[in-house]
Amino acid sequence: MPRSVSVSPDGKTAAYGIANPNAGPGVHLDGTVVLLDLGTGEELAAVAASAPDYPSLPLEFAPDGSNVLVQTDVCREWNLAVLGLDGTLRQIAGPGGFYVVEYSPDGSLVAFTRGTELWVVPSDGKSPPRQLATGIHGPAGFEWSPDGKWLAVPDFFGGFGACE
Repeated sequence: MPRSVSVSPDGKTAAYGIANPNAGPGVHLDGTVVLLDLGTGEELAAVAASAPDYPSLPLEFAPDGSNVLVQTDVCREWNLAVLGLDGTLRQIAGPGGFYVVEYSPDGSLVAFTRGTELWVVPSDGKSPPRQLATGIHGPAGFEWSPDGKWLAVPDFFGGFGACE
């Protein structure tokens, strides 16, 4: 049974995760992400990956539908990657435990929280991740401004902040 499902913005492709039946109870990192053509029902790709892990976040398509954010797990080193519709997998950050992961409104950046830190990385993976803030409540997430220039974040002790 799929653990998370996402449909591309144009409605033509779906991505879904399947847990590894040998992973054990409560473990959702080991699995497979499948890309499916919704018009034909054809499987486009299947890769060893999962949705970013806290709290079993859904898979997320880029705003233009060209790829999907996934998490890979190699020897328990979790990496953030972009899965192309052709099945190519490109690591953009890691290793680390990612709480909340989200594309910027234009899809050029990916922001993520790890512990109490906020990071941003280009979605093409051509530059390394850059830390924007620390001392935030990572599991609480963040919100992009509509123009993608700001991220609003709750601090660890209940306040509020913004990063450019």
